[in-house]
Amino acid sequence: MKKLIAILVVAVMALMFVACSAGDTATTGTKEPEATTKTADVEVTDARFDANNDYIKALAGKKVGVANIYLGDEWCRQIADAFTTYGEMYGFEVNNQDGEITLEKQVSQIENFITQEYDYLFVDVTDDEGIKPTLDDAKEKGIPVITFDATSTWEGRVAFVTASNFNSGRV
Repeated sequence: MKKLIAILVVAVMALMFVACSAGDTATTGTKEPEATTKTADVEVTDARFDANNDYIKALAGKKVGVANIYLGDEWCRQIADAFTTYGEMYGFEVNNQDGEITLEKQVSQIENFITQEYDYLFVDVTDDEGIKPTLDDAKEKGIPVITFDATSTWEGRVAFVTASNFNSGRV
């Protein structure tokens, strides 16, 4: 559970970072009050998750495409569900797709996200070398790409989010 919460926190922070990178970065120096957000099985006490936070507000109405590696896996399903939960909480649209561990399917999904002008892409890469030209296309169209979970060497991403799978196995 701690691993899931940690990845969710980092994923939402990455979204907030990308969403606000083009906006005003001035700060007033005042500390925001802590807020508690609770969903089905996730509770986060952190001002960054307050729906009145400007970073969170910047996500409202955005479209987030998530190219998952395989939704038949429980871990991957939990990640997809977390994206959906946070999308509902903060008002951004989430489109979770199942790559079914095939490069061709994932390429097609990402191409559709690009054509439909999604604002952000999260990709759990099925084939690191094979997916790079498609991710390059997304970058050329100005769509920020965050890779997560599976290792990716694609240098055009704005962030990479992962956890220690080895340690998770021991736990």
